[in-house]
Amino acid sequence: MFIPTKMVSKHHYSFFNSSPADCTHCSSYNNRYWIHTCPVVSITTQFGVSLHQYADDTQLYIVLSKSDTNTSVDKLQNCLSTVHLWFSQNGLVINPEKSEAVLLSTSQQARASTSPLTDVNVAGCMVPLTNTVKILGVTIDHNLTFNTHVQNICKSSHYHIRSLKHIRSSLTIDMVKTVECALVNSRLHYANAVLYGTSAANTAKLQRVQNALARVVTLKKRTVHIRPVLEDLQWLPINYCIDYKVASLVHKVRSTGSSAYLQALVSDYTSARQLRSSKQLFLRKPPVRTEIAKLLQLSVTTYHSIHAPLLHTNDSDLRQRNIFTNCLS
Repeated sequence: MFIPTKMVSKHHYSFFNSSPADCTHCSSYNNRYWIHTCPVVSITTQFGVSLHQYADDTQLYIVLSKSDTNTSVDKLQNCLSTVHLWFSQNGLVINPEKSEAVLLSTSQQARASTSPLTDVNVAGCMVPLTNTVKILGVTIDHNLTFNTHVQNICKSSHYHIRSLKHIRSSLTIDMVKTVECALVNSRLHYANAVLYGTSAANTAKLQRVQNALARVVTLKKRTVHIRPVLEDLQWLPINYCIDYKVASLVHKVRSTGSSAYLQALVSDYTSARQLRSSKQLFLRKPPVRTEIAKLLQLSVTTYHSIHAPLLHTNDSDLRQRNIFTNCLS
């Protein structure tokens, strides 16, 4: 079983991740498991701890304040003990050996922090804090730079690009596009919204991977300029791919109302007086007080720049093609 804990505040974020092992009451790890463990939500709510569940993975999130760290830690420890007790009474087991805990903060907060927290008690075992934790294929580091995640993507992508280069001459263009999409492009595009606002160095690393893949697919030499090659393949550069994913996510949240925890962060902009821009369906930009608010404000700005001219298009496929063409031009 997987139990993380993450909080959003301007101070520290504590993220705990535990992997459970055995489920005797559930024959599958999908709907039955989730229905069986629904009471865990009410348990964590009593302690003021947030909860996310993905199939048989459970994440617990709690905020740590510089002024009162011990109280938050005690809440987390008591919550974990209660959850462990509920699991034991309902035929489930938490495996401390597969549990992880990480304290998330910016590098400036980490240097200024005097917190003595070094481990978390999980089912009677002390789980030390780690520098990274992997959630749904995304590696989150303790400073939220995603440097390790980008390194992992580049490492696996370059491996497959080298392998593809050896057999490229034996493949047709349609076959090689299928292979590169399955092995490399899927890695570049998977969960790339988390890289919004990442460093230019990380973006450049991913762009070099995409350039190398494009040259292998089209059999172009390194001396050939890469921009026309990407246009022929209809591939957006990495930074535009990230912007497109974020803008699409904001548009989906705004138009469909899912997911609830994201919908709470998005609200329509209402002007104090009637303006011509009132019919353009703008979103309100939150005040910038924290890094999270800054990221949300940038997301809204990206949504306005990409989606605003295309909001009146009801056809979702046509909207996506228009946005793609707009970014590539």
